[in-house]
Amino acid sequence: MKPIKAKFLASAIAIAAMAPMASAQTQIADGLINDMATVGVEVSSYEYLTTEDTAQIKAILESDKSSNRKAFEIEQIVDTSMTSQGVDFEIMTPESSLRDIVEGDLIAMGVEVDVDTLPFTQVAEIKGILESEMSSDDQKERIMAIIEG
Repeated sequence: MKPIKAKFLASAIAIAAMAPMASAQTQIADGLINDMATVGVEVSSYEYLTTEDTAQIKAILESDKSSNRKAFEIEQIVDTSMTSQGVDFEIMTPESSLRDIVEGDLIAMGVEVDVDTLPFTQVAEIKGILESEMSSDDQKERIMAIIEG
């Protein structure tokens, strides 16, 4: 066999052998992202997490800690990892997602308020009003009463 064909064949075999490993790593990472979501931490990509980060997150998820504690510790790992790599990101937690939803609904209603300045309990109460069957005027009146306190 000619040397070039032998090198090409060896490269092709090596690449083919690595494909299942890459697929398995992707499945593990996708599973980890799903597991993280169960404690309220949502990330869209795992590509910036190191093998060590992944192992730490897996250990936290399998621990007996509360969901809130797990979420806090995982957020710290993700934040540190991505910040050290210069990645611009935002971790979406159930609270930040709810704030974003409520803020969008309030803008659509014509209510201007910085939702991030409201206590979470008020944001949740406003969301309940927005989902109620009362008229838009009644919703707006009740929401303004909550905001103005």
